[in-house]
Amino acid sequence: MATETSSNLMPFSRHAAEIEPVLRPDGSMWRILATGAMTGGLAGVVEFTLPPGRGFPLHIHHHEDETHYVLEGTLLFVAGDLRVEAGPGTYIFAPRGIPHGFKAIGDTPVRFIENFLPAGLEMLFAQPDELQAAAELGRTNAAYGLEVVGPLPE
Repeated sequence: MATETSSNLMPFSRHAAEIEPVLRPDGSMWRILATGAMTGGLAGVVEFTLPPGRGFPLHIHHHEDETHYVLEGTLLFVAGDLRVEAGPGTYIFAPRGIPHGFKAIGDTPVRFIENFLPAGLEMLFAQPDELQAAAELGRTNAAYGLEVVGPLPE
């Protein structure tokens, strides 16, 4: 089966240690591993580390699907009828339009890779103050098609 690729895309590799992390006062941290500019708009990829009890409230993505792959710790993930305590090695797919939310549970931080398909939403994480305000106020970030619809999962 042949797949088409953009002629201007080039293979690339990045190591997390080469990327300046975004550090938040609550102990959360993330790194944007790949942007739409790097992938021809196909995917945005972010590595997250969240301390216990931190996460993102129930929300809907109107423009992209989302995947999570847990590397360390445990992530409580809720999407539609799915409720999973995802440990290392767990892969989760959340299609656009389905309310979902997640938080770190247990005594240790959770570290996971999140993919946005297609790319775009990863750039919101380059604006952490705007992201935090959206999460805290439960407001929609219309520029990114992100709508907060409920609290953190319990």
